[in-house]
Amino acid sequence: MPDIDDRQRRERRIVRALGGASDDALTLIMDALGDDIDLSQVTPEIWAEIERRFSGALLPELEQLFIDQALRLMDEVRVGIDFDLINTRAQTWARNYTYDLVKGINDNSRASLQQYVSNFFEQGVTKGDLEAQIARLYGPVRGEMIAVTEVTRASVQGELAYGEELTKLGLTLVPIWQTRNDGIVCPLCEPNNGQRQGDGWTDPPPIHVNDRCFLTYEVISPTKTLHILKDCKLPVITKDAA
Repeated sequence: MPDIDDRQRRERRIVRALGGASDDALTLIMDALGDDIDLSQVTPEIWAEIERRFSGALLPELEQLFIDQALRLMDEVRVGIDFDLINTRAQTWARNYTYDLVKGINDNSRASLQQYVSNFFEQGVTKGDLEAQIARLYGPVRGEMIAVTEVTRASVQGELAYGEELTKLGLTLVPIWQTRNDGIVCPLCEPNNGQRQGDGWTDPPPIHVNDRCFLTYEVISPTKTLHILKDCKLPVITKDAA
């Protein structure tokens, strides 16, 4: 199975959505701090609103990726399952994962903001310097890293969810790790390239920030092994199962 359809377009969509949420977050924080830089005015309600906006940016994109990649793999394996199963699993996974992801982002931002405000008073940095530091928390670099990593995660989770449903039908989906093989593969991912799950790796991609690895699959039935190959639109029967 090839890498994610329109990966770059999907990454750009998330970057844009995160950019809007980030601009809102910066405005909310700076307005709350005020001219006196009063950290106590950045209330739990403000942080909750920031979480809401980041969740609104991420959740629909991740949910749709999960669904699209599950359906794409289903089309290639040619064993159908109830769409409602995929849709329900996508909703549940995206809701739970996005909550944890955004909470983690917010917790890190709160810790950084406390340090920046402390430096403002202790080291005499200007308000402009403080705003620039806070802006970096919500800048495009962070958004791009989140987009790359979470596009990988949502797509892989959709495929694996489909694989779990196949198991109930008596088929086994065996994931095989694939790097992008572009000359800049990291030392964490390179040893996994071409290896089946369990042969040197357990957790699927992403295993680090900016991980663009993906999976191909073998579908093992009671009588045949089907290889879902990169850039191959149809499964290929390669051998009788042992």
